[in-house]
Amino acid sequence: ANRGWMERGDTTMNRFQMAEVLSHCADWLFGDIKRIKDEFIELEAGLIDFLIERRESPLLAVKINSGIASPLIVDEARRCAVELQKRIGHPISPCVVANSIPASVRRHAIAHGVEMLAVPVQQFEALAVETGLRQPRAA
Repeated sequence: ANRGWMERGDTTMNRFQMAEVLSHCADWLFGDIKRIKDEFIELEAGLIDFLIERRESPLLAVKINSGIASPLIVDEARRCAVELQKRIGHPISPCVVANSIPASVRRHAIAHGVEMLAVPVQQFEALAVETGLRQPRAA
């Protein structure tokens, strides 16, 4: 894996860096999961960052959005989940993870059956350090 970003001391993370952190602590964010079934699935509707198999619930198609979530990302996640469900024949629940989620976007997501999880950049930073992906910042 390309871990060059750790040493550069970047203050932000792109979606692939966020995905790398999440892959190491998916249980923390998504609860009781069996495993990450697949990563970076390219579909006509867009890209799914993770397909997560949970113990009790449907598969979770996770789309990561670095920064502030928009209604467009919610719609893309929903379309991706529908396309993937047709392809593999299992129920799929769409989910968006973003650094922040405006109230209007959260309402849009709820109306369209898309789970939303906000994980602030600082929390990703802390998780990256905790999982050993990034060195703690010098004070």
